Amino acid sequence: MKKIKRLCSLLILLSILYGCMKVDINYGIDEKYKVQLVYHVQMDNTVLSREEGIRVRNMMRELVQDYEGKGFVFAGENDEIIDFTLTLEKQANSYEEAFEYLKEMITNSEISFFLKAEVSSHSEKYEQVLDFYFETDLSQIVVASYIDDLPPSIKNTLYERMEASEVNFYLTLPTSNVVNINEGVEVTTANRKTIFKLPISWSESSIMDLTTRMSLDDGKMTPYSIDDSIENTKRQASLYNALFYVGIAGAIISMVGFAYLSMKKKS
Repeated sequence: MKKIKRLCSLLILLSILYGCMKVDINYGIDEKYKVQLVYHVQMDNTVLSREEGIRVRNMMRELVQDYEGKGFVFAGENDEIIDFTLTLEKQANSYEEAFEYLKEMITNSEISFFLKAEVSSHSEKYEQVLDFYFETDLSQIVVASYIDDLPPSIKNTLYERMEASEVNFYLTLPTSNVVNINEGVEVTTANRKTIFKLPISWSESSIMDLTTRMSLDDGKMTPYSIDDSIENTKRQASLYNALFYVGIAGAIISMVGFAYLSMKKKS
């Protein structure tokens, strides 16, 4: 539980007390080798009393200052709807370097949302194999808050507020083959990206356990699945063959033309 840092604790507290909160946590790598960790927090401020609103804004302000000290950049609004992002970003020069940066962010207990986070990889002949494991358990914090010991009317209200809040974890990677993935994780692919989504449960442990493969080209990772690489190779071969035959046809036409002119001169 020591790895559940201030951000997680505060968001859980606000969800229990006020509800109507949406939190998205996104670790990702884009096609330009940029690595990001983004916390996106949204909360309807109109459901709070004036005093509650002031208290929440103050807590949010202290939270932002704390994470800015860790290198995060703040962007957002703090009006009727509290809507802001905290972004930690690093620029790499290759996918290999980007994955090392991503691993550092994921395993840094000072900024991690997870109780347990592991990343590993190894190379095979034509592919890079990447293994990810994430685990957190908000239910432990709910139990530790002694909500179940409260009178039923209060306990039910607090649980309703929690259920009205939503926490999602995303992992965004360059396009890759998904070899193994646990139940409950949603996968979408678009714009050469593979996006994994894990809704975080309030009542049980939440786990994302997956293995992906990226193609290797001359020993470097590329944002293509192995099938895409095969198709790309086929297209290149077809193009080469087409150019080869066009070249031969052009040479034959030139030779025929030259022979025709030679014969015409002799006649």
